[in-house]
Amino acid sequence: MPISKVEHELWNIFTYYTLHSDPTQPEHLKVAHFLRFAKDCQIVSRHLMAADIQIMMTREVRNKRSTGGSDGSAGYVTFYDFISLINMLAPKVYPECSSPEVALRRLLLENVLLLAGRRIPADMDLDVTNAEAVEVMKVTFGRAILNIYKHYADMADRRRSQEMAAEKSKTAHADMTTAQIKEMMKRMTNTIGYVEFFKFTHDFKLKSTALLTAIQVGDIFLTSVPLDEENRDLRIMNFDTFCSSIILMALVAYRDSSATPAAKVKALLLFMWRSVNSSEKTAKAVNDRYGVSSRTVQGHAGSLNIHGSGLFSDMFLHAWQSEGFPNYVSTEERRENSEEVLQKVVSMHETGSKVREEVTEIVKDCNSPGQQQKQSAPPSTLRGPVTLYGYQIAELFLRKPELSELIYLEIANSNCDWES
Repeated sequence: MPISKVEHELWNIFTYYTLHSDPTQPEHLKVAHFLRFAKDCQIVSRHLMAADIQIMMTREVRNKRSTGGSDGSAGYVTFYDFISLINMLAPKVYPECSSPEVALRRLLLENVLLLAGRRIPADMDLDVTNAEAVEVMKVTFGRAILNIYKHYADMADRRRSQEMAAEKSKTAHADMTTAQIKEMMKRMTNTIGYVEFFKFTHDFKLKSTALLTAIQVGDIFLTSVPLDEENRDLRIMNFDTFCSSIILMALVAYRDSSATPAAKVKALLLFMWRSVNSSEKTAKAVNDRYGVSSRTVQGHAGSLNIHGSGLFSDMFLHAWQSEGFPNYVSTEERRENSEEVLQKVVSMHETGSKVREEVTEIVKDCNSPGQQQKQSAPPSTLRGPVTLYGYQIAELFLRKPELSELIYLEIANSNCDWES
């Protein structure tokens, strides 16, 4: 059965809360964040308390686990558990409706689809199919990227074999024949799951303060492997999808750059090359392989094949050298001043004009010549309590944008708790 538009919208809602719950598990929603979803949709009321929803949720997950219908623990729900819970909640939220179907329609239209937070796919305004960017990935560095992909695909095959062996005797697979299990494993061969994709971004430091947050990494995976009929129960990524996800990461990471999509992809590949050729990575690889320090044995990412990047390291270095070692993205990008950064953070929240005026006055005061001279004084010459100035907060948000995201989420949660 094809995926309906409503189910697609529910998937975007579900994954919005899972990514903000635990970005390492975008397909499992914690109980606490399901309750946050219920509060956002105004499902929680004096007639249906949060405790009642939590009991219902725990019972549903426990029942599905006992019949092999859910792969999550007692503290999580899957997307289809999520849909089942919405169906169960509908008659309780609208008991006056003539039938459960009418109650569900009303709950979706008046609460869930209207009020819930939702994930906006990362490629909404980005050209992932740009011909030049695709050529860089699949033609110029195609063989090298394929070697990296195979490294994580082999890792995924080992993980699935271990999981299948552990689950073979459980109820979840009691009704599956050996032929069916082999067919499932064959279908997943040479593909990677979210576990391996997340590890890839960690190994190459793509998930870092310099490029992408954990939430952005999860969003890129979910955008690259959308919910469709084929992936309804099995979410896997093949090589083509893997290449598209790297292009999408480049476009998201360098969204504010005026460089071409192909240049942004090369800039991301340069970042990956630098990450595996760092002294820390090579020293660890030498120690793991030879059991000695890197001072005794010389090696580089190409010869050490760190994370399957041997060919990639050599090919990219040769291409980068032939182009004159460019930076690919302009280093003369316009840098926001402290007032612009602080105003941007303030604009995330529904603050009044008085707060905005106070922020502006604070920044102007901090940017005054006398104040800047005082702020630049060495720590040893400062006396009294430590004061955090506007320009310092602005610099912090510039270097670590995920902090502004965390502050925003904390304020949003505080507002929700205050309203409830």
